Amino acid sequence: MPAYKITAFGSARMDIFTKLPEEEIEVECGIDRKKCVIELGYGEKIPLEGVEYWVGGNAANLTVGMQRLGVAARLVAELGEGLPADMSKRQFEAEGIGMEYVSQTSGVAAGLGVVINYQAERTILSYYPPFRPQFPDVLVPTEWAYLTSIGEGFEEYYGKVLSWVRTNKARLGFNPGGRQIRKGREWMGPYLRQCEVLLVNREEGAEILADGNKEKAGERVWEVRQLLSRLFELGPKLVVITDGPSGAYVCNGQGFWHMPIIESPVVERTGAGDAFSTGFLAAVVSGHDIETALKWGTANSASVIGKVGAQQGLLAAGEIDGWMKKLEGIRVKEI
Repeated sequence: MPAYKITAFGSARMDIFTKLPEEEIEVECGIDRKKCVIELGYGEKIPLEGVEYWVGGNAANLTVGMQRLGVAARLVAELGEGLPADMSKRQFEAEGIGMEYVSQTSGVAAGLGVVINYQAERTILSYYPPFRPQFPDVLVPTEWAYLTSIGEGFEEYYGKVLSWVRTNKARLGFNPGGRQIRKGREWMGPYLRQCEVLLVNREEGAEILADGNKEKAGERVWEVRQLLSRLFELGPKLVVITDGPSGAYVCNGQGFWHMPIIESPVVERTGAGDAFSTGFLAAVVSGHDIETALKWGTANSASVIGKVGAQQGLLAAGEIDGWMKKLEGIRVKEI
């Protein structure tokens, strides 16, 4: 069996990417433009400008990205049965992903995402079948583990991942999804205290501190250093926050760092967060410092938004050096 560096636990599915023609669509925005909607005529047939099929899911995106950056990775996930699952499996195999623990359980439907792109923004229709994921009976240890979002019925599975991490003394990268955050800080506590690297966006970080209450989280605007500090106090050794156009921030308990985004062409933004997490964690796993990790994450994210889907733009090991040269003039600043 190949020696893997990291095991990713989470979701995997096929995503269908569609592009709406601008002349067929109307956009309505509120007076403050905080909320805009696209209007599709009820009962109409609307032509599309293109359709593409790419495998997705948080854990799947990280596994593929790690593999391309030279970090041997394997995936633990349920694909389900059917054509979308078979297409996903073929794409994984083409990437050289460890598939020993990627299951296709009889009677379980495949997950599916429909990504509607319009003017470089996207709306995602998401389906995961109601299925309680099964943890493998035997799982060979790896040095690192990555735990991310899983659908309904995840609690028992999450507990088994935590037990496996502790037993095998694996270092944990943790990227909780919305369902996990809504369980509240008390439930998340063991995972936060165990994790080596916590990876969240700014809104998710605020929700964690609001005990999973999204509405309450929006009532307070956290200064970023305070947000980082409060999350660090919950137990992670390294807290990483992404904040869209404002870039990314890191706290290790001794200092705070900020990395701005790279100005680059945008085709669509699906997978930008996963790409950042992949680049950052790949650098850490490979023994690089925080500055390098921030630059790897930023470069990977900038590359991904220049392509359709979450994986087409993921950088290979031979490409990261070129991006690092582009970033020579950009300083990671202590804040």
